[in-house]
Amino acid sequence: MKEHLVIFDTTLRDGEQSPGASMTRDEKLRVARQLERMQVDVIEAGFAAASPGDFEAIRSIATVIRESTVCSLARSNENDIRRAGEAIKPAARGRIHTFIATSPIHMEKKLRMTPAQVVESAVRAVHWAREYTDDVEFSAEDAVRSDVDFLCLVFEEVIKAGARTINVPDTVGYSIPSVWGELMRTLIARVPGAAQVVWSTHCHNDLGMAVANSLSAVLAGARQVECTINGLGERAGNASLEEVVMAVRTRNDLFPVETRIDTTQIVPASKLVSQITGYPVQPNKAVVGANAFAHESGIHQDGVLKHRETYEIMRAEDVGWAQNKLVLGKHSGRNAFKSRLAALAIVLDGDEALNAAFARFKELADKKHEIFDEDLQALVSGDDFTQDGEYYKLAYSRVCSETGETPAATVTLIVDGLEQKASGVGSGPVDATFKAIESIAASGAQLLLYSVNAITTGTDAQGEVTVRLGKGGRIVNGNGADTDIVIASAKAYLNALNKLQVPDRVDPQADV
Repeated sequence: MKEHLVIFDTTLRDGEQSPGASMTRDEKLRVARQLERMQVDVIEAGFAAASPGDFEAIRSIATVIRESTVCSLARSNENDIRRAGEAIKPAARGRIHTFIATSPIHMEKKLRMTPAQVVESAVRAVHWAREYTDDVEFSAEDAVRSDVDFLCLVFEEVIKAGARTINVPDTVGYSIPSVWGELMRTLIARVPGAAQVVWSTHCHNDLGMAVANSLSAVLAGARQVECTINGLGERAGNASLEEVVMAVRTRNDLFPVETRIDTTQIVPASKLVSQITGYPVQPNKAVVGANAFAHESGIHQDGVLKHRETYEIMRAEDVGWAQNKLVLGKHSGRNAFKSRLAALAIVLDGDEALNAAFARFKELADKKHEIFDEDLQALVSGDDFTQDGEYYKLAYSRVCSETGETPAATVTLIVDGLEQKASGVGSGPVDATFKAIESIAASGAQLLLYSVNAITTGTDAQGEVTVRLGKGGRIVNGNGADTDIVIASAKAYLNALNKLQVPDRVDPQADV
């Protein structure tokens, strides 16, 4: 019998710390439902003490998710723990994940605490957390640069206090597989009470080895891997869930563990997270990239046609590629539309939201003949359905672009309920549109990124635009989709401006 490997997904917490990747409550709910559909064991839904919005998002997820454990991050102080405890109260299964830094540089320069004070704080935090749940996880932040003897002491004490999961993070992506595996093996062998807990690994990808380090830890005895969809995360990202899961499944001859993940839901989860966060998946990304199962070389094509396993170690349909089929058209009714949304784990709040989405679906169906699952995901990713009380909304757009002439744009916006009109010129139709919008908004934001991707194939495909704006140290992503790229661009820009209107969330003291 193989042991169970716990998949701990932190897309909604650590992944959200990617620049501009903050999600609304409704967007977090959509991702959480997809993670539950994929049978993820633990969903780290956020950091409850970061902001009232994060608290409400975690509480909402805890209310609707029944099959997965819902977890909140908390620093090792009483306020954080109690906020986390209140946020997960409605959960069928709730976890508090508390952490404190244990490396000399963090203790001295950031915490300004002695090692003894750190141990005391860690133990207190676990005791507080146990008031809310028996499922308490403790992380030693920056374990990769911590003294092994001190790690053993901290872990021994928090296990005595009642921690059930011990997480060993490579916070800065510094380690390599052989060293990381040996550290995990040493800790499990030396820490008293090690057999009473689940050992976990949380690796960052700064040197491109997060997945390799995570798998090395599994071979050394770790039975939980903390990871994210698409490897999303701060800096270079986290260990990629899809790569960890498929490595364990594909190389079952090497790994003494198995997961309960429904791998056919991996690609839908990847596409959903990409659309919501505005972080596109690179074509050559393992497992979920568009080229992951493509073969151009004649030799490869010939081999695959004769026998798939000559060049493919996984089946595309096993990770969900075969599920992206045409489902709806302009003659499809409301029930078919609602049923397909349910099949995609998309839940809209009430008849009003459903009616608005259906009306938008009909408008899209008039523009393009074939409606794909990806189109539906983009349809409900628009700010109309995810953000209450949007400040800016596009009412009208007219663009003129012809050879030898300067492109010009005229837009009408609804700004806080009032209609405003403006015009602008630019080097292209999108530039002119953005300048027209800015003449009204006067946001002073800097455009950091403009990206366009086709959602599906064909000349009538919707274009998905990502706009990243920076202002006063804040970075936000805006998304928009439409068969008209200029309109999609305007929607994305306004989406970003709306996010700038919302007070910024407060991140935890550091990334675990």
